[in-house]
Amino acid sequence: MRVTPLLAVGALVAALVSGCTSDGREENAPASTSSPSATTGSTTGTDDAAVAVRTVARKGSVTGRIGKGERKDVVKRVARVVDKWLAAAYVDGDYPRGAGSFDETTWPGFTDGAARTAKTDKDLMSNADIADRIAGLVVKKREITVDVLAVHRTARAATARLKLAFRTAGDLERKVSVTGRVFLTKKNGKWKVFGYDVAKARV
Repeated sequence: MRVTPLLAVGALVAALVSGCTSDGREENAPASTSSPSATTGSTTGTDDAAVAVRTVARKGSVTGRIGKGERKDVVKRVARVVDKWLAAAYVDGDYPRGAGSFDETTWPGFTDGAARTAKTDKDLMSNADIADRIAGLVVKKREITVDVLAVHRTARAATARLKLAFRTAGDLERKVSVTGRVFLTKKNGKWKVFGYDVAKARV
């Protein structure tokens, strides 16, 4: 298991966003919703039926005050950004394939700096380490919980806590989990990942 070093500002956002709500109580979603951008996991090379595993997006804690409508919109938009990365880096695409196929486009929604850092960590931040040894994979879990930091009733930053679990097929058969946090802020009106604290492990 390996955890990437955090950007200093990422650690600050994580500390703020993982706090309590404006009334001092942590707010958890009473129910989950399915991300509209969710995609199914590849079942190429497996014996499993092609079952759609949708991304479950939940609202987590809120620091500061924000309207319910905007909070719901932030959760949806942040989850969509993170889900596109999970799809590009781990779930979608043809297998087997070479590690060289994982490039800057593997981290959509990342800032240029974060994408460059993720590329140096591509064995962690994608399936580059096993892509040439698997024939496909089946997603078992895909969850994103979004914590929000609001200032003056406007969402300024977010932390997405993620859980991705899948089983590979082919020459390499194993269960893999990807867990951790990615830190996002708005850049030119769009949510962007600028830092991460992620672990990938065989389970």
